[in-house]
Amino acid sequence: WRTKPYEQFPNSVIFSKFSHFWIPDDIDCTALSYFTHSREEVLALQRYLKEYVVKADKLYNGKSYEFCGYSTWLGEKMSLEVDVCVLSNYLFLLSTKDVELNEVETLVVSFLEKMIIDSVWLSSPFKVSPNYQKSHLICWHLSRISNLLNPQVKSKLISDLRIMVKSADSFEEKIFVCLLYTSDAAD
Repeated sequence: WRTKPYEQFPNSVIFSKFSHFWIPDDIDCTALSYFTHSREEVLALQRYLKEYVVKADKLYNGKSYEFCGYSTWLGEKMSLEVDVCVLSNYLFLLSTKDVELNEVETLVVSFLEKMIIDSVWLSSPFKVSPNYQKSHLICWHLSRISNLLNPQVKSKLISDLRIMVKSADSFEEKIFVCLLYTSDAAD
């Protein structure tokens, strides 16, 4: 739908009249669409997102993790949703466009590193990634930003990947894990 002027549900007599029904933007689709934009536009996005920084304590497996970063949803009155895959997509965009991480994004990387160190992404995939929900998909997303990770954390991720190679159940899982494992062996 068009955003200038703002026209969500342009063909609906009811939904188009009330802002209550408008769908909020999310950082996942925004990041993925910005891969087609210039570096300058990505820098503008980075500056724009500063107004959406949230701080919260997230509880995973009985342990509290301090989070400072971006929620999945950027709309007004939206509940906080932290998704490691969504955050990884945004960080991958910045990495691909050679954009330096700001303080908030550095904190996001630290949060993701804690998820890897404590293997939360393996033990609670639905909680850490409500939109992707499966460990092999989370691993794929995290592997794309491995250049941003501390070397010890990257080693832990690779070690977890080796375990996943042995325990992959479905055909989809085996394909993802084997592709990741093959690319890891090439590094």
